[in-house]
Amino acid sequence: MRFLLFFLCLTVGFFSCNQSSEYTSEVKKINSLLEQVADAKKEFDEIPHKEINSRLESIKSTIKFVEEASGGEIDKNNGLLLDSYRGVKSVVKRFGKRTSQMKVEFGRTKSQLENFKQALLESASHDKNNSQIDEAYVKLNMKKEEEAASTLISSVEELKARGIRFIKQNDEKSAALAPYLNSLK
Repeated sequence: MRFLLFFLCLTVGFFSCNQSSEYTSEVKKINSLLEQVADAKKEFDEIPHKEINSRLESIKSTIKFVEEASGGEIDKNNGLLLDSYRGVKSVVKRFGKRTSQMKVEFGRTKSQLENFKQALLESASHDKNNSQIDEAYVKLNMKKEEEAASTLISSVEELKARGIRFIKQNDEKSAALAPYLNSLK
């Protein structure tokens, strides 16, 4: 009887070890994705959010100032300069909304990856929705998680590039508009 109990424990032990290592490559990939998402978060945090938001507010206040100071009468050349200056906002369209959505997405993506990794490491049989975790499930969800992380990372890269371009164009358009603004003071 002792031998049978020992053999049963040994078999369960081997089976458990085999199960947890069954998805070793997926766990490694999830670890890599977690690192990439963490790096993207650092890059996101380095974007000059305050400066961009301040410049967007400055565009609004400058337009308001021109409308009040000129009484609605602007010659064609200065109107074109003002329109060009205002148009720079489109480079970072919906900046505040996008950044707040991305902050939420960082948390969600990290949580999803960590939960998926934990389920694989523990050889869970079902997820929290009671879906069976089998090879097809793992393959499908790995693809979804890779796509979500990739989309988030590329969104950060795009936002950073747009932020840099916005600041540069804002400087150029502000310098071109400065003589007209000085004439209104």
